[in-house]
Amino acid sequence: MANKTRVSICIDDLFAASKANHPAFNKGKNGKTYCNVDIWENDQTDQYGNDYSVSLYDKETKKATYVGNGKKYVAPSSTTDQHNNTSILDDGLPF
Repeated sequence: MANKTRVSICIDDLFAASKANHPAFNKGKNGKTYCNVDIWENDQTDQYGNDYSVSLYDKETKKATYVGNGKKYVAPSSTTDQHNNTSILDDGLPF
């Protein structure tokens, strides 16, 4: 499996930035709103175990607006369902 990064982004911060017309947001030709984010690996893991940071970027002012963080993702081991002979992936989600 390829290396992954799992990030968490604060939706409240995104909505507030969108309402404030932050330049990271733009309307696509399809009428949907898109948000450009920067994701970078931190020099060292923070006190909460986060390896990555996420921000909105204003290309005019060169100012980053921090909106989230992330951790290196380690793929869970899969097991085999004996009844259906299929692989079951336990990703820790309740559904």
